[in-house]
Amino acid sequence: QDEETAASIIRAVRPAVFLKGNDWLKRGLPQAELDAIAEVGGAVGYVPVQDVSSSDRLRQFAWRFFDEMVGRA
Repeated sequence: QDEETAASIIRAVRPAVFLKGNDWLKRGLPQAELDAIAEVGGAVGYVPVQDVSSSDRLRQFAWRFFDEMVGRA
């Protein structure tokens, strides 16, 4: 995604339900996304998010893999 919001993606895909993490409930969705969802007749759904960074998970996996490669695991 090259833009700050998913508005153009929403307009292109036209989802019936646009899912966002429930962390967005506190700060609110960008108006551009709300407008796009309204234009396509979709709804917003919220899913629980974990307090875990995907980057941290990748680093953990990489270090475990490297340790196994050099026989430290």
